[in-house]
Amino acid sequence: RAPHVVFVVVDDLGYNDWGWTNAGQVHTPVVDSLVSAAGAIVLENYYVECVCSPSRATFLTSMYPLHHGVTDWLEPADATGLPLNLTTMADHFQTAGYATHAVGKWHLGFYRDEYTP
Repeated sequence: RAPHVVFVVVDDLGYNDWGWTNAGQVHTPVVDSLVSAAGAIVLENYYVECVCSPSRATFLTSMYPLHHGVTDWLEPADATGLPLNLTTMADHFQTAGYATHAVGKWHLGFYRDEYTP
């Protein structure tokens, strides 16, 4: 059986905003327990663009903004979105037999159903 895979993508989070990095100033016991579980990986550098939409598009496609075309924040009313012809991480996971689900902030296109998760 394949292992579960969970990605947590958070905007505007500082390094010391997690319980395991701030000596108890902020309590995050559930996330701390996930991090301490065998096989958990914590990235400790910046891997994002300056605004949310290009960061999410890059994360999902493994492409730089220059290549996926999302170079700024996409407002909900914008008649655009992450290009539908791109293969995303979710597509790869589904091909491998995983069920996929997105929860929370999207900001990669809303104006037509095809652009939503």
